[in-house]
Amino acid sequence: MVRLLRANFSKVFKSKLFWILLILVICIVLAFGINSYIIIRENPYYEACADNLFFNGSLVIGLVSSIFCSLYIGDDYTGGAIKNKIIVGNKKKDIYLSNLIVNIISVLIMYCVYLGLTFIISTALLSSFKASVEMILLGLLGQVILIIASCAVFTLVSMLIQNKALICTLSLLMAFSCLIIGTHIYTSVAQEKNLINYDIENKEYFYETNPYYLKGTKRDVYMFLNDVLPVNQAIRYSNLSNVKQQDFNKDEIYKMMGYSLGITVISTGIGLFEFKKKNIK
Repeated sequence: MVRLLRANFSKVFKSKLFWILLILVICIVLAFGINSYIIIRENPYYEACADNLFFNGSLVIGLVSSIFCSLYIGDDYTGGAIKNKIIVGNKKKDIYLSNLIVNIISVLIMYCVYLGLTFIISTALLSSFKASVEMILLGLLGQVILIIASCAVFTLVSMLIQNKALICTLSLLMAFSCLIIGTHIYTSVAQEKNLINYDIENKEYFYETNPYYLKGTKRDVYMFLNDVLPVNQAIRYSNLSNVKQQDFNKDEIYKMMGYSLGITVISTGIGLFEFKKKNIK
């Protein structure tokens, strides 16, 4: 396992893929920061603080992880590296776990760069953090666990498909499809039960039932998916910047962490089981 990890990390840091994605992350942070600064200059009443960049990290890195995991493992299949590792006596379990560990650490390095740049840009151009220390620390821990879960899922998909183009296409389709579906689920759950309207004739406000408010079993299913799906967790972390301290519910963060850990364990278990049975061509 140690030799596999050394070889894999050596390959990662020598590959163009890692550095290109790292530069992409840097460009995204710079774009977010500069855009927020321009908005502040044009609208002095708009308040952009470090929270906005900080809590968006898992959304950005989640998409980056889908690209990195699929292309990194796809290269191993294309070049015959995985088959060669098996021929020289490495266990399939060690090969799978070493790839998973390298994927996680490589993506977390990108996330650390994202956080470092966020701090620098926020200090130089934006206002400081508005969230409490507890919210920041729980948000950070939750996003790290979520990123690990995302890597576990994309490693599972990539290790079970031997075609590099298919791996990459499927991973990107999964990422963007989940983003679209997850956004729909999040906005559906966030609908208010009652809406406030204004009666022009009587000059008074009144409440009316929101026809898009989910009820019964459908709401329970949507609420469950909103807690479990990685993309929904990322969306919810990104919205922590809009949550007031008195409305912050840390139990919801703990719940999402638990689901992310469950996804990691289940994905890794399925991946190990299926990869052991797989006939590597």
